[in-house]
Parts: sequence; structure tokens; C-alpha cells
Amino acid sequence: MPRRILVTGGAGFIGTHLVRALLARGDRVRVLSLHADHAAALAKEGAEVVVGDLLDRALAPRLVGGVERVFHLAAFVRPLRWLHGLESLRALYMRQNVEGARSLAEACRGRVERFVNVSSVAAGGLGEVDESVPPRPLTEYGKAKAAAEELLHGYHRDWGLPVVSARPGTVYGPGSLPHLVLFRLIRHGVMPTFGPGHNRTPLVYIDDLVDALLLLEEKGVLGEPYYAVDDPVTMREMGGAIAEALGVRLSGFYVPRALVDAGAGAKDLLERVVGLRFCPMRMDLRPENIACGSSDWVCRNAKLRALGWSPRVDLKEGMRRTVAWYREQGLL
Repeated sequence: MPRRILVTGGAGFIGTHLVRALLARGDRVRVLSLHADHAAALAKEGAEVVVGDLLDRALAPRLVGGVERVFHLAAFVRPLRWLHGLESLRALYMRQNVEGARSLAEACRGRVERFVNVSSVAAGGLGEVDESVPPRPLTEYGKAKAAAEELLHGYHRDWGLPVVSARPGTVYGPGSLPHLVLFRLIRHGVMPTFGPGHNRTPLVYIDDLVDALLLLEEKGVLGEPYYAVDDPVTMREMGGAIAEALGVRLSGFYVPRALVDAGAGAKDLLERVVGLRFCPMRMDLRPENIACGSSDWVCRNAKLRALGWSPRVDLKEGMRRTVAWYREQGLL
């Protein structure tokens, strides 16, 4: 029996892959997108597209009308511009990620049988962690995603919202445009790590993440989070896999961590003085974000594996597929 499914953020990188998987299994899919043109291809493939913002409280009840299951992917992940107000960016993370989840969840009350919330490893925080470790988010984005998780899981306890949360690591694969700059740098032999790059980092290939989300839709324990990550790799191993896929040699260049920390600290001080946040190339290079990119970060996936999940695409194959897509699009 085909199901009626809502995917918020369905026109994004993860959402597009998920929507196509749902359409392929025969579901009727409604996609929420901020912009019609972003979802035009999905509309041609059979998805129903609704243009709007979850902060529009009047929209949410109409969105979930007739829907049986929800995948909530819509999120504010990175700065919109190179320049933001000192407090406005922090407030934007909280408003978009928490209030958007609140609006959707309240509209779903008593109306849906499953609500898959796509959170982030950033909600759990740094270090060696699994789902038993209390959240200790470091970044503003992580704090917002943790707050959204807490809100939704609280709704599960209070009135039975049938929610389960996935915490993906850094998602890569065909269609991932934010990572293009990294591939272009590595094409020239440069892997811009903060420190020598021996720190482990949580990754997941897009197809493996879609598998995880579909599995959690069916088998995830309600009211609980699951880390959706591959087994840990170091930053150097990741860069080496990209270099191999590109057919280049990776240099040993890296930026010393002490230099990066000093620069990030100076930037933070300057921002406080002038009351503005500088986000070059829409990257928020704050001390806590630098720590996430240079510290050892291991998220254990045993809980998800216990449901039957196992990554199908290894690091080298994933990077080969990603490079092939960039080249097909004329981006590399």
C-alpha cells in the first residue's frame, strides 16, 4: 500500500535523495520547499510541492492534512550571507530549527503515525559518544538542533508524538554542493586541515543515510535518538580518498591548530567590538566550529546497526561516486 508522506526540506541535498527513494517504493510524497524552482525536478518526478516556511503557523496544518508519515529535514544549517548581526545569527539558528519543529509537531498531533526527525551529530557534541551520553552541543547550530530534539522528544513523553530522531554525521555524495570547495582544493593537492588531520570525524554517504532514515521510519524506537554515521575515519583518510578519486597526490600541508585558534579568537574579539559576525563563503569560523573540525570526534553507530543497518558504500567508493557527479555537472 502506498503511503502518504510529507518531507520538509525535501528539495535539499538529503531531501532530494530521500524523496526519490520514497517515490521509487511507490509512496505519494508531499515536499515542503522554500522555493518552487528548487523542487521543480521533484515535481516532474511525481512529488507534490508546497512552497512555504514552517514558521508560517497557518501553513503547517495544511501541510500535514492527509499525511500518514513525516520526515522533518527542514533546517537552518549555515549562514545565509557573509555578514550577520552579532546576535541575529544565533537567534536565527534557534528560531528556524526550534520554532519550525514546534510548528510542525503541533500540527501533527493526533494526525500522523510516524515522525522521523533529522537532527545532527552536532546535537550530541564532541568526543567519543553514543546515544547514552547526554547531549553537550558546542556550536550554535548544535545547540539549536539539540533544543529541537528535546522539544520533540518531550512531546513524545507528554502527548505521544511518534517521533524518532536520526543524528547524521557529515553527509557527502552526489549533489553535495557545500563540499565542492574542498574537492577543488584537494584537486590542487591541498587538504586544508586544522592541525595534521589525524583526528577522526563522523561521515555518512548519502545513500547509507537514506537507508538509515527508512529503517528508522519502520523500526526506530519512539522517543529515542540514533547516530547515523559510518565507522570513524580521520580527516587525512577522508582527504586521501578524495585525492585518489581525483587522481592526484595529497600534500602534507596543514594549518597549525595554534595558529587557527589564535586567528579564530582574534576574529571573535573583533566581532564583539564591532557588533557584527563575519562569515566568509558563508562559513561560521568561530572557535567552537574550529574545535569540531580539529578534535577527535567518534559517534558510535551500534544502536542503529542493531536494527539491521549497515553501510553499503565505503569511503573510497563514495568519494569516487561524488567526484564522478561533480565532473558530470562540469564542476570539477
